[in-house]
Amino acid sequence: DDGDGDAVDDVPSVLAAGYETRGEGRHRFVVFVFECNKRTARWRVFRRAEQVEQLHRSLRHVGAPLDVLPALPLPRAQRFDATRLAECVRAFDAYMAAVTANPSCAGHADFKVFVAPTQLGDERPAALGDLATTAPVAPTHLG
Repeated sequence: DDGDGDAVDDVPSVLAAGYETRGEGRHRFVVFVFECNKRTARWRVFRRAEQVEQLHRSLRHVGAPLDVLPALPLPRAQRFDATRLAECVRAFDAYMAAVTANPSCAGHADFKVFVAPTQLGDERPAALGDLATTAPVAPTHLG
């Protein structure tokens, strides 16, 4: 137990596994793929860079030490450059490792929302335990 009532094994492991480009023309955007594992449940969530940045701001405001959370390289200027996006995936993976290793960050409500498969397109496992939501998430077409 980490002292806040949640067992350490209740924190999912989170791997930044890649990215996908969605939409067309002016409506084109990038989502990053995060693979989450918690006990026997596995699921994937798709988050935009802005959502990672918002999580970062939230965790910094709750007093996460500066040395706990690495800086985030965001793909602003070269949004669709494959090399830049691959760098972001590696950095997001290191970031998630730091977040999940810190009990105050991993137990934060905004982190729990970030990894919960509740957004349109997120892939939910058959059984989610305490992460289950009441409304199913509709799948989207990938590719």
